[in-house]
Amino acid sequence: MLSVQDPESHGAQRGLKDFTLRLSLDAQIATIDWRRFFHYCVADNLETDDHVGALMSCLSSMPGLEEVRTSVGHLDEHWTTGFLQLFLTSPHLKRISCSLKMADSKYSQELCVENYKGMLRLTLKNFNRVPLFLEGKSKCRIHLSLTCAILLVPLSPELQHLDWTPFFSRCLALEGFTDCPDTDECVEALLSFLSRVPDLRGVRLDLFPLTSTWASGVVTLVQSQPTLSTLRLYCGEQGHGTLSEEGLHILQQSQHLLRGILSLTGLRCRVSADQCLNHTEQKHDDERVELTFSGDSVEERDIHIAHYDEDDALQLCSLQ
Repeated sequence: MLSVQDPESHGAQRGLKDFTLRLSLDAQIATIDWRRFFHYCVADNLETDDHVGALMSCLSSMPGLEEVRTSVGHLDEHWTTGFLQLFLTSPHLKRISCSLKMADSKYSQELCVENYKGMLRLTLKNFNRVPLFLEGKSKCRIHLSLTCAILLVPLSPELQHLDWTPFFSRCLALEGFTDCPDTDECVEALLSFLSRVPDLRGVRLDLFPLTSTWASGVVTLVQSQPTLSTLRLYCGEQGHGTLSEEGLHILQQSQHLLRGILSLTGLRCRVSADQCLNHTEQKHDDERVELTFSGDSVEERDIHIAHYDEDDALQLCSLQ
């Protein structure tokens, strides 16, 4: 195992902050161009995509590379796409994790790519501690966000030829207001990409709130992906978001397509999605529910804090 750290974080804004590699014991370590590797690890010029690509090329040439752990100053679609392509083209690589390292603890990002029983499990977390509701002149505006996306896909050569940049750029940038057309376009583009992922088996999205745009996109995704067996939606951090009646109505109209596939967790909202809910006055214990589409009906189960599994908010347990 090899670790490289930059304790003063004096490098480029988007550059590496620390780096850990794990190689197999029988790897031909002496044949690795370590001077080239260290050059990119400590370089102050990791501002360009060419330098990011050169680092990935250096890593891909390392024999016996099994795991990569790193943190960067700015986790954008170039880093995430580069690490994913490195994983897909390195047969011995089992896991890559990359996190955003900033002094501001209110904002964090993390990418994890791993081989799970011969399948690609991709996890992207994007936490930005912003107010869920912001006051407008006439009403409250609801802030929309996507804090976690997890995909499960069988490993295949087709994944290498898929342009993942739109997926990462939408996930990392998906923040706005539910009454903003640009936000709806971003949601539609993200779900449209997922509909093109070959042989997609499982998806988990942690989002806030469940709007009609999200619901319509989810139905289209299930229609376009016959191999999709599990789709889990957590509406808000740890299921504390809003399940609007408009969004639920769209899903219920297509429950014959969603049965056995979709489950969602959140606060059951009995009013219009455009109405401002006083988040602090809601009785979360009484209103947080899990909805499962099974058979010809939708099963609704109350979830109380005492029975809520916080670890499940960070893992795609249903796909294990």
